[in-house]
Amino acid sequence: MLPMKKMGRPKKPAGETLGALLPSLRVRKSERRLMEAAAKNAGLRLSDWMRRVLLSEIRMKDSPEASPEVE
Repeated sequence: MLPMKKMGRPKKPAGETLGALLPSLRVRKSERRLMEAAAKNAGLRLSDWMRRVLLSEIRMKDSPEASPEVE
């Protein structure tokens, strides 16, 4: 008898997996609709779009040419 093949997709290489979760984010329904529309326009899932926007904001603030925020 032949061994059974594993079902499902192949495992991702080390370093490509996303395992850490962030806390939940509460938003208004109207805000969620705006975010979903922006993600759809970018051709991304909402979670991927949010990740991209947040990381972009962090990188922009960390760059030396970023202007200081006015408080």
